[in-house]
Amino acid sequence: MNASTHNANERFPRTVSPAFSDKSAVTVVMAADDGYVPYLSALLQSIAENASAHRQYDIVILTADISDTHQQMLKEQITSKSISLRFFDVTPLAKGKIEGLKLRGHFQIETYYRLLMQDVFLDWDKVLYLDSDMIVLRDVAELFDTNVEGYLLAACKDADTAGLYNGYDPARKPYTDEVLKLNNPYDYFQAGTILFNLAMFRDAFEVGDMFQLASSEQWKLLDQDVLNVLAQGCVKHVPMEWNVMTDWRGLRIKRIISRAPTDMRDEYLEARTNPAIVHYAGPEKPWDDPDSDMADCFWNYAARTPFHDALLERLAANAGKKKLISDKTWDVLYPAYTRLFPDGSRRREALAALYRKLVAGKRG
Repeated sequence: MNASTHNANERFPRTVSPAFSDKSAVTVVMAADDGYVPYLSALLQSIAENASAHRQYDIVILTADISDTHQQMLKEQITSKSISLRFFDVTPLAKGKIEGLKLRGHFQIETYYRLLMQDVFLDWDKVLYLDSDMIVLRDVAELFDTNVEGYLLAACKDADTAGLYNGYDPARKPYTDEVLKLNNPYDYFQAGTILFNLAMFRDAFEVGDMFQLASSEQWKLLDQDVLNVLAQGCVKHVPMEWNVMTDWRGLRIKRIISRAPTDMRDEYLEARTNPAIVHYAGPEKPWDDPDSDMADCFWNYAARTPFHDALLERLAANAGKKKLISDKTWDVLYPAYTRLFPDGSRRREALAALYRKLVAGKRG
């Protein structure tokens, strides 16, 4: 091996080793880019403040571009000796796999990093994955300790998708039945919180095959759909309190989840009263709108991070940009919007591309 190859391998390790020798250490994985660091910081703060004094927490961030400066700031933020925070550059493992994969709406390319994890964490049988637009309100060790033997993963049922399937989005039922081909559409899970049984995943699938599946269809919800197809019939459903999606623009509960089966709707409403994890799923984020649903949870933890001032500066910079359409008006116009810009249409994709461009500018 020549010197240049050796240095490259040091710069881009192919796997991660456990930070603690204790096999009961809680392993938590997230994915983010450099622009998302201030929001990731609030999530990390919430995990640290709710962690048990008797456990160790091995936190790994999957990324391709988080700067050394931001990495150091996050490491200095987490002061507990029982919490290890590290960053793993996915660039070499992702090369040749994520290029050309489709994005939709507010989704970013980091969502696909979930499909790499069984090859990154070779020394682990189980890891907990969390989306970076979340706030933790209970000790994640409770969820990590869930027994997933015999299951590919554990996750929460998705009441939002159930409501879409039951008529809010006319295109969702044929898509679910004919493309996803789920035997029970109401078993569909939300992928923001996933406890992966990596040992079983390695036995069942190759990473390359999973990415090939990801590129084979115009998946509406990207790798979340892919994981639901792969894990069908082998998912352990955990209480929705571990992934409480916020009430996007006042529509999610009144218009969408209200259409879900009664048991799913009731479980979601109950979970909102005492959430373990709040998920700011969708384009409406608390750092853009401090009056949005459950935004106070985010700002509570963000206030104790090194990025609080930067968050306030971003908020102030966007303060003059009022919503083009109020939530009340949006509620009335949304059915017409879905007809004029049907899911999967070129019109909808053009709007989504514009949205991603605006979001990219906002992150800077």
